[in-house]
Amino acid sequence: MANENVSQEEITTEAAPEEAELTGVSKSLMFPILKVNEAKQIVYGPVLVPDVIDLQKDLVPAVEVEKAAHTFMRKLVTKNAKIGVQHKTFPKGLEVVELWVTKAVEKYGKRTVPVGTWMMGVHVADTKVWKAVCSGEKKGFSIACKARDALADEKKETTDGK
Repeated sequence: MANENVSQEEITTEAAPEEAELTGVSKSLMFPILKVNEAKQIVYGPVLVPDVIDLQKDLVPAVEVEKAAHTFMRKLVTKNAKIGVQHKTFPKGLEVVELWVTKAVEKYGKRTVPVGTWMMGVHVADTKVWKAVCSGEKKGFSIACKARDALADEKKETTDGK
């Protein structure tokens, strides 16, 4: 069942290019910033929400959201993942300071974040990006990834006689 509670509305997360080459379908999802700590210049919000229908009419189950968050964190630690703006520029002034997968429903004002959501806090030291966040020009987080269509894989195996 699709999750209607979090709307798709950009600070970006990117996996290393090698990972993207291993899979098939390009994905892009955007979710709004839910909290801003102006004193610390940290923005918080969902990166990937389970059971939200994407541009290809697919959805990601909670177990896959958790795998994606863990993979990103491992890659971030080894410098094989990065934080950027609009999936194009990657200024040095963006740093992940918190990352978690929700274990219970979380409320941010009138918005509800479901269990299994990948959440992130990003320190925005880059002056230009911070101004864009404060002005509302940058509205949320977006994940860029590649995904394999499991149903297409299964159909191919069937037609190949495997």
